[in-house]
Amino acid sequence: MAHSSFVGIDRVLVLIEGEGMNLTLDGHTRSIEPFSPVRLAGEAVASCTPTSGPTRDLNVMYRRDRVTCVVDILDGSSPIEAASEPGETLWLGVLTGSWVIETKLALALEPLDFIRIDGVARLIGDGYVARFSLRTRPTVPAPFFDVASV
Repeated sequence: MAHSSFVGIDRVLVLIEGEGMNLTLDGHTRSIEPFSPVRLAGEAVASCTPTSGPTRDLNVMYRRDRVTCVVDILDGSSPIEAASEPGETLWLGVLTGSWVIETKLALALEPLDFIRIDGVARLIGDGYVARFSLRTRPTVPAPFFDVASV
């Protein structure tokens, strides 16, 4: 299956269901394992083929000139502590298993449920959780020219 081209967009691809797939980027093929994030430029000529049976992937897309994005996959064999930092937008997404997030109210989360974390949260459960950290890139002001001195 071919992927669309997105100029100026970076992507993070995570295989969340299925045994694997082969991802071809600009003519080079690599094997993708479940729950292993892969970064790629939106302009890349990309296609993928499942190695065995159907697959489902999570595709995070963001404008590279505006934000940075880090995607980590957490194994929930123990409680997960999550805290957003100043200047960070933090999301958690349940990929597998059942989870409870301990905030002011306990909230049950199932696969494909996503929640924004403002402050501190603790998740208890079993399975995989994706952690998405987004930060705004500092903008560079346009050059200033004083017409009187030119």
